[in-house]
Amino acid sequence: MQSESGVGSVFTIRIPVSKEYFSEDEISTNNAAERQYSGHLPQYYPEIGSDSGLIKKLPDHYSDHKPVLLVAEDNPDVRFLITDICKDQYQVIAAENGNIAQRIAIEKIPDIIITDVMMPEMDGTELCAALRSNEITSHIPIIMLTARGDQKDKLTGLKTGADDYLTKPFDAEELKVRLQNLLEQRKILHNYFKKVLHTFTSTEVKVDSMDTHFVKNLKTSIENNIHKEHYGVTELAADLALSRSQLHRKVTGLLGYSPNEVIRNMRLEKARMMIQKKAGTIAEIAYNCGFNSPAYFSKCFKDYFGHTAGEEF
Repeated sequence: MQSESGVGSVFTIRIPVSKEYFSEDEISTNNAAERQYSGHLPQYYPEIGSDSGLIKKLPDHYSDHKPVLLVAEDNPDVRFLITDICKDQYQVIAAENGNIAQRIAIEKIPDIIITDVMMPEMDGTELCAALRSNEITSHIPIIMLTARGDQKDKLTGLKTGADDYLTKPFDAEELKVRLQNLLEQRKILHNYFKKVLHTFTSTEVKVDSMDTHFVKNLKTSIENNIHKEHYGVTELAADLALSRSQLHRKVTGLLGYSPNEVIRNMRLEKARMMIQKKAGTIAEIAYNCGFNSPAYFSKCFKDYFGHTAGEEF
């Protein structure tokens, strides 16, 4: 201890960390920090800072059991608070500013985003506008947080595409309810986009949005290649200029189906239309719709429609 009258005191505490200071019973070999990722995701990920280089290290695919929440907040205490509130229901990624959050959002496509308004490098309003103008991230629900609760700030945030607005200090339960409500609203849109996606049915498209254009491009790519047996997720991702993981996150976020399921379902929709028009035998139609086995086609058809292909005649 160092102490000087009228100035103050300095206390120094030394904590031994070397193994020689501990007995074998006191040393744990089950160090979570040393375990490698094995398919079981932690409840939340380390914070992503400007010099951390962790963005590429995040898993390409996430658990289906918990939605992925991206938090953009420059205040470390608030970042920790939101992570602590949400870690049981969400897989949380925390970023210290909007610029980093934008990179994560494009790379990993979270299910929902919470962003502060006032941040360095890129503020929440700029982040929201950037994500809404990008086809990859345009569908993600966004909640904006701010310490300034006047009407002008709220309108500015909402005009740039924020889905909800919450003023600091916020109630933990209210935050969780607002997050859940936005995810439920997103599920309602799944049905709309599924109708747009149905290949060979006439659907009136009333909403001209970036997400609608994405689904139309998705639909066109699959339609143009539906007869190709080996046309799959890799080829579809290349057609849409996305990585496989970006395609997976975008499609499941919009439709609630994986890209594989979308391709298979569209093949089945096409086959059903051809069967109803008696455009060939069931085996011929199966091959024309990209199935390499009539038996597998029959199984998929019954699983999807609830009855056999022969009952369509």
